[in-house]
Amino acid sequence: MFTKLKALLIILLSLVVLSACKITKEPTKPDILTILSASEQHTIFVSLVEKTNSTEILSKNEGLTVLAPTNDFFENLPTTTWRNLQEVDAGLLERIVLNHIIESDLPIAAIEEAFADCDVDFRVGTMAKDGLRYGQLRGRLSVGYSYILQGDIIASNGRIHFVDSLLIPYGSPDWLKSIHDRLWEIREVYSKMTDAYSTVAGPSWPCYNPPDWLWALSHVGSYIVLIPTDIAFDTLEGVDTSSKDDIDVLTELVHYHIFEEVAQDSATNKVTWLNHRNFRLEFINDDTIQVNGKPAKIVREYSALNGTIYVINSVLAPPELEPLIRVKE
Repeated sequence: MFTKLKALLIILLSLVVLSACKITKEPTKPDILTILSASEQHTIFVSLVEKTNSTEILSKNEGLTVLAPTNDFFENLPTTTWRNLQEVDAGLLERIVLNHIIESDLPIAAIEEAFADCDVDFRVGTMAKDGLRYGQLRGRLSVGYSYILQGDIIASNGRIHFVDSLLIPYGSPDWLKSIHDRLWEIREVYSKMTDAYSTVAGPSWPCYNPPDWLWALSHVGSYIVLIPTDIAFDTLEGVDTSSKDDIDVLTELVHYHIFEEVAQDSATNKVTWLNHRNFRLEFINDDTIQVNGKPAKIVREYSALNGTIYVINSVLAPPELEPLIRVKE
């Protein structure tokens, strides 16, 4: 009897020890696709992933970093831009999606290091074969021209950073580029005004700190930017678009040519465009605009993701700058 009781006690003690030593296995983290599919802020991006048959990449590939734009970006696009994006050909849509996927681990700490050092060469390639820059924009962590809203969401097969805008692959059509990108692309043709933008913007990437209103041209919204031709600038004196000697005058001049949509009449679909001084942009006919009673001819038009650029044949100026900007005699 004693022997049986002893054996029973040994068995019970063994069970207690085994139970105490049992290692609790951590629950498996979901994959990137599962996390994004469960996010109410990423339903549109996930729909694009599904439309391009890229779901297996996000669910099965290992060691990924995904830059996921939120619904807010898409929902604030101009109607025509959103329609174009919906109807874009399959090849381009796939490149857009792949431009948000990096086949390596990119933690926030690595971007913070580039931010601290203003590392101009800190780029990481995407599956669309583009090299995205990382660092600082207006004092915030960024990738491309997008702010990082939330980083290091860890998945079983990588990590996710939430970003505030779409990352456009190189070689995309004009309408898919932001006005900011289009301005720098056409600088060889209309160098005076784009020089003015560069002068006003300040230091170049990655320690990039442009004025708020200029930075807005990289983000969602609906804008019109007027670009006077080089010939228009050459007829004037008192304006040096590449000099910081009178940066306040140059900043005001650049800002005066930027208009934002502030209202739309639902009955007529007529849009009200105002600049920072609340001067209205008026379309007199198909090839003539007017600001504060001063007309200008439209020479050329460029479309962009968040608005339109019109090249015009004269330099416009607010009333207080007109005495400083004179036509050469």
